[in-house]
Amino acid sequence: MNDTEQRKAAKAFAEAWRDKGDEKQHTQQFWSDLLHRVYGITDFSQRVEFEKRVPLEHTSFIDVYIPETHVIIEQKSLGIDLLKRKKQSDGSELNPFEQAQRYGGRLPFSHRN
Repeated sequence: MNDTEQRKAAKAFAEAWRDKGDEKQHTQQFWSDLLHRVYGITDFSQRVEFEKRVPLEHTSFIDVYIPETHVIIEQKSLGIDLLKRKKQSDGSELNPFEQAQRYGGRLPFSHRN
């Protein structure tokens, strides 16, 4: 896919996803669609992990993890303030970035670098 085709695909993707964005309902569809339609990745099911387990004091889950690039995605629903801290299951209050940092710190070193 050349640059012009990718830009066109990105615009179509953005239009298709306008006003959608429920974290629980759309996460897997959103990322699968983005990776396929905009980036041309056809084998995303072998390259992306959804709901990856993370051992905290309890088991928690990374919304999306891409092993080959060590990318952690902590997705939130449309309209959620990403700077606002939210109470976690262990009682701590974290924003999505802090949540992802905590998850990353608990992954095996080989999954971080």
